[in-house]
Amino acid sequence: MLIQIGEALQDNSIIVTVNSVGWMAAGLEIVHYFSMFVLVGSIAIVDLRVMGIAGQQQSATKLAQRLFPWMWTALALNFLSGFFMFAGIAASYIPNSIFHMKMWVILAAQRPGLTIEGIRGKLEWQFPPAEPEKLAETWARELDRHGVDRAALIASAPGDEASVTAAVRAHPDRFFAYAMVNPRAWKPETFADIRVACLFPAMHGYAMHGEEARAVFEWAEQGSRAVLVHCGVLSVGVRDKLGLASMFDMRFSNPIDLHAVALRHPQVPIIVPHFGAGYFREALMLADLCPNVYLDTSSSNRWMRYQESHIDLRQVFRRALDVVGPKRLLFGTDSSFFPRGWHHQVFEDQAKVVYELNASLTDARSIFGENLLRILAR
Repeated sequence: MLIQIGEALQDNSIIVTVNSVGWMAAGLEIVHYFSMFVLVGSIAIVDLRVMGIAGQQQSATKLAQRLFPWMWTALALNFLSGFFMFAGIAASYIPNSIFHMKMWVILAAQRPGLTIEGIRGKLEWQFPPAEPEKLAETWARELDRHGVDRAALIASAPGDEASVTAAVRAHPDRFFAYAMVNPRAWKPETFADIRVACLFPAMHGYAMHGEEARAVFEWAEQGSRAVLVHCGVLSVGVRDKLGLASMFDMRFSNPIDLHAVALRHPQVPIIVPHFGAGYFREALMLADLCPNVYLDTSSSNRWMRYQESHIDLRQVFRRALDVVGPKRLLFGTDSSFFPRGWHHQVFEDQAKVVYELNASLTDARSIFGENLLRILAR
């Protein structure tokens, strides 16, 4: 049946003409391979931008939106030219096992969820505008809605610091600029307006106390900046929802590795988010020994389920207040996307705990804002 269809395609007058006239056949191949180069090249450029290797003059979102028309056009031309090339000798291709394998590979690459629309559906996110200033405006309105005075904006991909810088410049009285840093490939000159460098050792595979990270702490010390170091369990919600593996190395996630670094740079505030994300005991030890270490309270703190004895958020705060004190706790929500917006439930839960622990108004004000203002106003 399939072979008969192939033979019918081969005998079609249009197919015969296109494949038998020399310049048409040659043009078909040129279009097919050129469109393939444009498609693969565009994808590679976006991937390199996300990794922070190329195209750092503009945000990944803006670059992707500029390239998407080229990608879709190239895909359409590649499919159309490929069909005509196939149809010219369809009866020979149909029984060919190598051709079958090629088609299966192409179909596998098109699995649901890897298109932009599919990703949006899986994540249930509103994709941000290409202009960082517009995204900052959206977040400013969201903060106003919840009565929040200031917040941190984090560039969560290496090389995206320009986007955060532009957003903060649009609203300097509302936002602080944070940016992810891969110490193996970063340009300090692009971080002039960044207040906090964010290190993810488990993600990028380096030791916190090694030579690779040293330059970041020296940069922070020279510019009176802070460094956030993600320790413990690292889970990227985007990857989880898309079914993508998170190839992180937890050997590089113990807060104890920051001990020598904190002693070497006593003037640099070092922020450990999520109470150490599973390394609560180690984070407390580090903060107890190093007065320049701060604990950030953000996220749902699901790491509590890993503890030997069952603890809840109230016990976590009580122990942190006992060991670290209210002047070195930094409230955070880990808000990241719309339509959820600012994660007010995290605030509600933590404010309730602080109230139940009979913290003074002064201590509560320190935890929920004044500590961070003090650090970044230096």
